[in-house]
Amino acid sequence: MKPIIENLLTHFLRVKCTSFTVKDISAVLGKLGYKLPSREIADYVCSSPYVFALDGDAYMSRAGAFTGAWFSIKLSALEIKENLLLPGHRCMPFTDVEMPSGTLTFIFKEQKLPHAAVEFAVKDVLPYFSLYGEEYAPQYLAADPACDCPSLCDPDFELPARIRLTVTDMTSVYAAAGLQPGDSLLCRVLDWDSGIIEMIPITEKKENPFEFSSADEQRAAWYNVLENALLESFDVYGPGTSIEDQLATVFFDYRRELCVPVCGSVEKYLQQTKKIAAEVYGVETRLWFKGQDVPAVGSWNAAPAESEHIHAELPGVPYLPVPLWILDSYVTDALFLKSGDPDQLLERLFPPPYKLDSLEKKYFLLQIEVRYSILKEQYNWFADFEAGPVRHRLLDLYSRVTQLMGELDFAENGLASFPQQALVILSQLFNHISHILDSLLHDPSLKTEDIRTIDISIEGMEYNFEDISEELEDALSVYRKNSFSVIKNGV
Repeated sequence: MKPIIENLLTHFLRVKCTSFTVKDISAVLGKLGYKLPSREIADYVCSSPYVFALDGDAYMSRAGAFTGAWFSIKLSALEIKENLLLPGHRCMPFTDVEMPSGTLTFIFKEQKLPHAAVEFAVKDVLPYFSLYGEEYAPQYLAADPACDCPSLCDPDFELPARIRLTVTDMTSVYAAAGLQPGDSLLCRVLDWDSGIIEMIPITEKKENPFEFSSADEQRAAWYNVLENALLESFDVYGPGTSIEDQLATVFFDYRRELCVPVCGSVEKYLQQTKKIAAEVYGVETRLWFKGQDVPAVGSWNAAPAESEHIHAELPGVPYLPVPLWILDSYVTDALFLKSGDPDQLLERLFPPPYKLDSLEKKYFLLQIEVRYSILKEQYNWFADFEAGPVRHRLLDLYSRVTQLMGELDFAENGLASFPQQALVILSQLFNHISHILDSLLHDPSLKTEDIRTIDISIEGMEYNFEDISEELEDALSVYRKNSFSVIKNGV
């Protein structure tokens, strides 16, 4: 896909606030003088984190789902004392998660509130970023425009005692409304793409603190809906790709009940619930049943029937079970190694136990030769001098990961009995490696320092793989032995 078309698609998804279909996107591209096969558009839309699927063949973007959505931020003593708002994770999932919280714009009485750079003790601000996951909070701190700690990207770096962050100056708001710690801001997304949010101060002052008003009853009902929706989502969608993804799914599915003026805050809910907590998920964190391990296998990732396969309607055409950037990464690696043997490259793409029939092999070799011919014309070995060795090392690990995943396919129906955290980490390694390979291939802004950081991180991934592969292979050996015994006894 050409970069200009990808940019147009991204812009469409960021600003489209009504439902749409693949045909709608195709029509927009056509008016601009571009043509793209419907399948490519569908693949792009389905893989985008900015899109929710509706019934039929319709979709809704994040912009459409959350523009106009109401949510609540409970104010802390620190914010009231210092006359500021530190958004952190508290606009999640209603704003773009890729947009640093310090760059969000808040509106009060039709006036934009100013930003300011303030220094904090890290221990005081980390709780404001906890829903990103403890593993990712430092990255969100580093992404703040006021942060002067670029070395946060170094995997060996430890957070400093103090850090500068961008905040919203709330002096005029707090003075006008007389807000106290525990009061809240009722917020509404005005422009999802630009990160513009309207706020309305809500005070909790009561003559009788034990009085339970109608607003309290409505908010209690709201918390009950949120809890039930989250519990349901664990069974239907599983752990998702992140806590933000979990929340986005729930608030989208229940937007009519949850994105309303009488709403509570996710933060306050998690402080009071006894059923849900942030639990360890491999090397990451997810919302889950409190006190329970987050499993890798469940009803949410049961294999679809063959008829439901995305490529089932293309009989006679083999499905390439790897993204194009993975194929291109292997081809680029072959160019770096000055090796043009397509059979050798195919073996790296599909290591044992993967087996291709003659038709599949012929088709995939053709795809390899086509991509090799295209990429060779634009490849510069000298420009790839730094990234080449890192990519090669990463692809070696990717091949080992996919080989183990292929072996685990043998036990597809019995994976629930395998070590769940090891399976989770294997999946996370696969996704993380894929993401890095995509960046090495397509991100022209990567610097020497970034490539060195990736090289250092590979060592940690290799260590994690060695740690879990032995555990999973042992479990697989037991499973095979038991399966053989069942077959033998059944004969």
